[in-house]
Amino acid sequence: MSAEVDVGHPDPRILQVVTKLETLNLVLVQRRHFADEAVYMDGREFKDCEFRGCRLLVKTGRFRITGNVHMSECTFEIDGPARGVQSIFELLARQPS
Repeated sequence: MSAEVDVGHPDPRILQVVTKLETLNLVLVQRRHFADEAVYMDGREFKDCEFRGCRLLVKTGRFRITGNVHMSECTFEIDGPARGVQSIFELLARQPS
C-alpha cells in the first residue's frame, strides 16, 4: 500500500519546473496572418493575429493570445503537459447542465 499523497499543496517537483518555465519571456508575434499552416503556440504571445485553417500546436500551454485575434477553421493539437488541462475541459463538457 502506498503512503497518502498530500494533494493540498503543489507537488514541489512540478512547482520548481513551472516556476522556471514562467521566467521565460514570451516572444511577441504581432499582426501576422497565418493560413493553412502548423503554428507552434508555446513560448509565444500572439497579438492582433489572424489564423485561418491552421493546426495550432500546444505542448506546455505557456503562450498568450492578446489584442484583436481572429481564428477560423483551425484545429488545436494538444500534447504533453497541456493534455492535463484538456482532460479537465473534456470532463466539464460531459457534465449535465
